[in-house]
Amino acid sequence: CSMLTEGAVTVIGDIRPAALQTVLDYANETQIPFIFLNNPADPKKLDDARMAPQIYIEPSLTRTIVDIIHNLYGWDRIYYIYDTVDAIQRIEQIHDYFHDYPYATTDIKPYELGPRDSCYDVLVKLYNLNRGEPLRIILDIDPIQAESAMAKIINEKDIYKVRFHFLLPFLSLRSISLESFKTGGVNITGFEIFKDGKIVQYKRDKLKTINVYDHIASDTLGLLVDSLRTLQKSQGSVNVFAEVNGWPHNQEKTCLPQLRGKWKYGSTLAQVLHRTKMDGKSGNINFHATGQRINYSVDVQEVTMYKGISILGTWHSRDGFNVYGEEQVLDKANRTIDNRTRIVTSIDEEPYLMAALEVTDGIPLIGRFRFIGYCSDLAEMVSRNVGYEYHIRFVKDGEYGRKQKDGTWNGVIGELIKHDADIAIAPLTITSDREKVLDFTKPFMSLGISLMIKKPVETDPHVFSFMRPLSQEIWLCTIFAFIGVSVVLFLVSRFSSEEWQVDSESKLENDFTIGNSLWFSLGAFMQQGCDVLPKSVSGRIVTSVWWFFTLIIISSYTANLAAFLTTQRMSGSIRSAEDLVKQTEIKYGPYRGGSTYMFFNQTTVSLYQRMWSFMTSQPDVFVKDNDEGIKRVRESNGQYVYLIESTLNEYYSSRLPCDTMKAGNNLDSKGYGIATPMGSDIRDKLTLSILQLREDGILDELKKKWWIEKSQCPLETTSKDPDASLTLSKVAGIFYILVAGLSLSVISVVLEFLYKTKVDSNKQNISFGSEARSKFRLSISGHSEDDTNEQRTPLRASTNMSSHEETTVYSKTQTVV
Repeated sequence: CSMLTEGAVTVIGDIRPAALQTVLDYANETQIPFIFLNNPADPKKLDDARMAPQIYIEPSLTRTIVDIIHNLYGWDRIYYIYDTVDAIQRIEQIHDYFHDYPYATTDIKPYELGPRDSCYDVLVKLYNLNRGEPLRIILDIDPIQAESAMAKIINEKDIYKVRFHFLLPFLSLRSISLESFKTGGVNITGFEIFKDGKIVQYKRDKLKTINVYDHIASDTLGLLVDSLRTLQKSQGSVNVFAEVNGWPHNQEKTCLPQLRGKWKYGSTLAQVLHRTKMDGKSGNINFHATGQRINYSVDVQEVTMYKGISILGTWHSRDGFNVYGEEQVLDKANRTIDNRTRIVTSIDEEPYLMAALEVTDGIPLIGRFRFIGYCSDLAEMVSRNVGYEYHIRFVKDGEYGRKQKDGTWNGVIGELIKHDADIAIAPLTITSDREKVLDFTKPFMSLGISLMIKKPVETDPHVFSFMRPLSQEIWLCTIFAFIGVSVVLFLVSRFSSEEWQVDSESKLENDFTIGNSLWFSLGAFMQQGCDVLPKSVSGRIVTSVWWFFTLIIISSYTANLAAFLTTQRMSGSIRSAEDLVKQTEIKYGPYRGGSTYMFFNQTTVSLYQRMWSFMTSQPDVFVKDNDEGIKRVRESNGQYVYLIESTLNEYYSSRLPCDTMKAGNNLDSKGYGIATPMGSDIRDKLTLSILQLREDGILDELKKKWWIEKSQCPLETTSKDPDASLTLSKVAGIFYILVAGLSLSVISVVLEFLYKTKVDSNKQNISFGSEARSKFRLSISGHSEDDTNEQRTPLRASTNMSSHEETTVYSKTQTVV
């Protein structure tokens, strides 16, 4: 009000959110522009229906913070520490912006600092209440207090510093001194809007502390001077500031209602301010109709241990967050690492890491050479690529690592969190929970959860397995049908006049004797046919239904036979997770506390949720380690399935006694990674080394060495299906029937030969031996050995010959039977 009395044409200053509306009312009433150095307004609630008389020179970082939290880091919980009433409005704005993300689930927990509260004490309290959990904290307090609190955290020996990640909502990260945070251990993310036009110069001076509001004030004065000049030029020779005796036109205006008036050129100046564009120390200066800054950009920076400050990318008010390429970020790949000897922790698990013999070729093994295995070889290769010395050892408690009730972690993960080890090279699955407390490299091995079952014993095929496509009942019914059809065909042929015919001797005969009827039915069943066919209507009806019956039976048999002879008939019935869910007799479970256990505990897939419900209803299905799980599979006689990672499944299935196997496909897809404490200076180097080893094919060779070349089982047991082709044992019954039929025919002809020889020898009154030799020579050569024309009785007389002719034919003529 005092400035209005003195004839001010523009008011510049800070304002609290509670007084904002009052000031805006005066600005609208007097038409005198207000330029706010801070930004107390909510950009989403401003009315842009008309040109506002106010300008907010400080850009809003609310949307920037929300984008960084949601899109860059994906944090699910944030602690917001503040010490002013203004911050409450900023918290509300953050909540409002999170509503623009339909799947955002970030939980914001505000903590207000009282006049006597210490930010450091609050940080320690949060640390103790959230054991093992990462702490993501927004420090919306005075920069000096924020710097002091973070410095105390760094100097505290009993605090694991890398659990802290601070987000500072200041316009410039250089509001604090960053020198002490380069190696302090805490993670800091901040913003930088003052670039001075040259990024190179900015990088060189990035550790210098600056006064934010000095730069804001500088941009404000530059904007106002340019706007006033533009306003004066637009009015020509008229002095817009002194119309009467050199006094300002709006002199003696007050806040009293009866003395208020509007400055004639106030709205014009407000329009000029809104339309003015310039490049200031805070970047591009341009305004929306509401008075808010638009088309500005903010650098997003990060400070972590051993890296100093690095630029992650740029956030633009129009385009959002844009990650820089590697060439624009401080060179992570080439930054130096300290040359201390690293402690590598791992777990005693075949074939990843095992204790070697104490002595090799008479030389005692010491240091890292006391271990062998996949991880031992990998650790050696990675150390050579990165360039560091290391000692490797087993984890003290023998655990991979799971979260305890008090929030801490045990096992390999716990040792990294407590800095008892620097690197973990082990079959450690990368999971979201572990990523919250550790840093992982890219996976060095891909895998998934699989089913380990007892290898089913293949049942020996039955000699007559070719008969299995049809049940015994069908075979019996088919035999009875064959006999019944033959009898019916014989009867209808006997009673049908069309089936009777007169032979050459004027005798009635019928082709469908009982023997021919059986032969006809058998030929039709075998799909071979017969020389005789029915002529009567009734006989053809019988024949038609029998042909239709045999068509269906033979077609069904052929289809089922193909399936039975080409499918392996194993005693095992578990092929997939679906098979496990459908039954309750076979138990299944994973290693308690491992990544597989956590997968089923947290899954949202209905199939796996049903499996988890079954497992939790029978707690005895969980085992304490892989050795117990594998032993249980081998001793359960197929009544237990162990849920184990596919790589271990493949390995143990290739070890003696070769009685386990992997069933079906993997249930999920994941990977093993090398783990380091959060913010480790060596993580990026390890990732590059893993990628290089993968591209060179060395990781594949390493797996081949420990999984295939060291296999103790025949290769075919773990490779292709042994039942790709039929085996003799599956069709042996067919050959047995063939041999039996041939043998029966031979026996039959021998008996017939002997019988006819005996009969003919009696008729001819010659010895049996002489007649047998004569008939044998006739069967072999086709004629008798002597050239005499004596007549002999044939082995079998023709049915068309008379009894007189039977005694006069050559006895050496053999009838074909």
